[in-house]
Amino acid sequence: MNQKNKDDASDGDATPTLQDLRLAKSQGNQGLGSLLERYGCRVRQWIRAAGVRAEHDVDDLEGDVLVRLLEKLPATDFDSVAEFRKWVERVATNRTIDHLRRQGINPARRHRESLLTVGGSGLDPAAKQTGPLTRMSREERIRKRSALIAALPSPHRELIEMRERRSMAFAAIAEAQNEKARAMGIAKTRTEDAVRVAYSRLLEKVGQPVEG
Repeated sequence: MNQKNKDDASDGDATPTLQDLRLAKSQGNQGLGSLLERYGCRVRQWIRAAGVRAEHDVDDLEGDVLVRLLEKLPATDFDSVAEFRKWVERVATNRTIDHLRRQGINPARRHRESLLTVGGSGLDPAAKQTGPLTRMSREERIRKRSALIAALPSPHRELIEMRERRSMAFAAIAEAQNEKARAMGIAKTRTEDAVRVAYSRLLEKVGQPVEG
């Protein structure tokens, strides 16, 4: 399913019945995984509503949320589909809030920004913060961060390039790095989690991406 179809899927297509839920639980991980995939479009909507903007972050969080749901669902009982839906939304929202906090972003403020527009124009509220000082401050941050990135070893620069400029998900970065290693005759492979940790450590050195 392409991106537009994923996000535009109707509630009727995504909503299981209570019987579906009980049947899926009786089938183990395979049944539960198929059930949770039907909630993918809603999970993405909740992630965006909580304030995540970058599409690659939405992709990564969707996968993270579905894995978390799969871990917790077998031990969780529900009396109605509505109760199940609220539980899925709560897990998605909490995981997104944790993500924003790790990025040094205030979740409450980001959520408010995601709900507001500037004069109904659909622009980010931060767009109101214009003027020479604001622009110079942002430009200076970009220059300093670019200099720090340029000083990194080539593999580290490549990781930041794939993540931030090419908007690649961590799983895709891991696969690209593994293919490169295999081409060089290196047997060691890198996992998605390892890439995620490596990127997080790089951000500690160069700072968070400067939003514009």
